[in-house]
Amino acid sequence: MKRLILLVLIAQLVSCNKSNKNFEKYEWITQYHIKNDDGDYEIIESTLFRDNSTVSYSQELNKEVTYPIELLDSVFVIKQHMIISSEEKGNQRDTIFIDTLLYDFKYILNKPVLVLKNLDMDYLSVLKCSDEDARIEETNNFLASTTFKIGGLSIGDSIDQDLLVDFADSENNFLEEGLSEGFLAEDENIKVELINKKFIYSIEQSMIEEDAIENIIEVINSKVSTQMDTVTIRDYDPFYEEGFRWINGEVNISLTKQDLSQYYLDKAEEESRFYMVQLYGKLALENVSNKDYWTLEYDNTLKQEVMKLYSKSDKPMSTIIE
Repeated sequence: MKRLILLVLIAQLVSCNKSNKNFEKYEWITQYHIKNDDGDYEIIESTLFRDNSTVSYSQELNKEVTYPIELLDSVFVIKQHMIISSEEKGNQRDTIFIDTLLYDFKYILNKPVLVLKNLDMDYLSVLKCSDEDARIEETNNFLASTTFKIGGLSIGDSIDQDLLVDFADSENNFLEEGLSEGFLAEDENIKVELINKKFIYSIEQSMIEEDAIENIIEVINSKVSTQMDTVTIRDYDPFYEEGFRWINGEVNISLTKQDLSQYYLDKAEEESRFYMVQLYGKLALENVSNKDYWTLEYDNTLKQEVMKLYSKSDKPMSTIIE
């Protein structure tokens, strides 16, 4: 019995040392956006962890300050300075924040990352390593990576633009710079969004028939722990959308259909101008055959964050080969 207890203690110490080595050997860097003098947003990188400590800046002391990390099995306690602005008093002051976070060191898309999660939130924070070739010790504290494939493609895969048609800048470029999109030449019902014009950032498949929906739901439910939300028709007016959504800190999946034909018919009834009634009637007819088809949209926010963190790297990323 004593020998068993000793072995358990040794295993715990080894696991703790592995995690300490990651914090000790490498710097862990976060990214955020700030508005510059021209009113544009730019990406700023800042070291958050170095030498087993948090790194922050004290405005009162006018210097960088560090606090040791306290590791507690699968969580750790951090302390850092943050600047709080007061609009009423018109000043700024230092405040020390203390927080307890879940953490995991992982290779995501063959890149070393530190993933953080608040104890009572699904949102994940992803930090990149100062050394892209770092040989980290992976942990298994909370993160259960989930991967889906649509049309044989997965987020993070590289794809040749020659395999796509209607390739152009993404309509989501106002959210994230450097995104483009196109449809698979062999199946134009599948649309992919790319980052850096080569890595799959999101996937969407349209024109899915009703008899495939039950099986899709079963597959997603078997791999995603989050509870399925039912999107009731008219909740997303004016598009008369219904369907299902799965959202957690890692994946964001929607399976929906829209009755645009009914939408245009309702608009025609509300309209008094004859030419607009004709236009809405025409649009209703054009969309009547699509109302029974579903669309599947897949985002992996964890992989997307990693791709954004390392998107300026000169080294290519691939889930297929290192």
